[in-house]
Amino acid sequence: MKLLIFAPWIKSKGGAERVILRILKLFPKSKLVTYYYDKERTFSEFSKYNVEQIGKINSKIPIIRAALVFLYALFKKIDTKNYDLLLISTSGIAELAALRANGKIIAFVHTPFRLVHNFYDYYRKSSIIYRLFLPLYARVYKYFEKKAFSKIERIIVISEEVKKRLIDYNLATEEKIIKIPPLVQFKFNNSNNDKGYILYISRITRYKRQDLAIKAFLKSKASKKYNLIIAGYPEDKAYLEDLKKLSENKENIKIITNLVDKEVVELYKNAHATIFLAKEEDTGLVPLESMAFGKPVIAVNEGGPREFIKDGINGLLVNADEKEIALAIDKICFDKKLYSKLKSNIIKNKGYIHDFDSALKKAIESSINSKSLK
Repeated sequence: MKLLIFAPWIKSKGGAERVILRILKLFPKSKLVTYYYDKERTFSEFSKYNVEQIGKINSKIPIIRAALVFLYALFKKIDTKNYDLLLISTSGIAELAALRANGKIIAFVHTPFRLVHNFYDYYRKSSIIYRLFLPLYARVYKYFEKKAFSKIERIIVISEEVKKRLIDYNLATEEKIIKIPPLVQFKFNNSNNDKGYILYISRITRYKRQDLAIKAFLKSKASKKYNLIIAGYPEDKAYLEDLKKLSENKENIKIITNLVDKEVVELYKNAHATIFLAKEEDTGLVPLESMAFGKPVIAVNEGGPREFIKDGINGLLVNADEKEIALAIDKICFDKKLYSKLKSNIIKNKGYIHDFDSALKKAIESSINSKSLK
């Protein structure tokens, strides 16, 4: 089976890029086309596969980047001949490529476009540019978004949250959606190592709210005994500088960037627990990775993590409030009975590890022979 895979950009080391790599591994004869391919900042494994850059888009401003991809999708046709299937990987925008594509089209939807849906108010309040242009952009985008999704025959998702958004936004019916388990890159490997730190590992960007983790940690009693490590790829350099200022002269807070996989493994293995506070996350892979190492999680009670983290069972769910998060940090650091219970339940269920590869391959292969639902 020959797939043509489209993603608007390959420019970082995130969950979407990991999924695309896994698809390429399962279907090595596939070709990946993208409007922007940054070999230096993304995973080096992409060099093993057939990757073609068919554009050049690298604006750091999301709304401008979105507008440029929008124009590319409208006027630049992706050649799908000689391929059995076009698979679009999208967190918004990429699905517009379906408007001018022919043949059978499916999509791996990480989330519908946050900018015009669940993050609309968040961005609109962020600057004068968004206040002026976002309302019109969102209106136009949603029109074409629905037309694009109507051409997509099957949609693969990895969380109930994303499935719900697609249905709530009238982008897909339930029968079009195939839900598979999330991709957890680590096998279950319970670790009893504990070097006395709380770990927040994720891309460093504002909606991940690492600043909230720092503020809450400094309010906690645990900050007198434990450390906080913020780790991840610095997607937003200005925000990284804000975090450095926030933790300046705080010996119990460490910020680590540009990690290799081996370092990530060591950070998880040696943590006491992890924390994850991303705003309305689509799925939330960090809590699942944490549990793969037997580490309890403090997660914000929003979006995808609610599907996998059960409060008081395998972790703690909190609101995005400094005091509440600080109390949860103290509980997970000082309540030994609770900590033991959380860890025991994680071990009993072997974290949250399911066969992503088999489920993904089956979903793609079944789409080739499926009856159209358009």
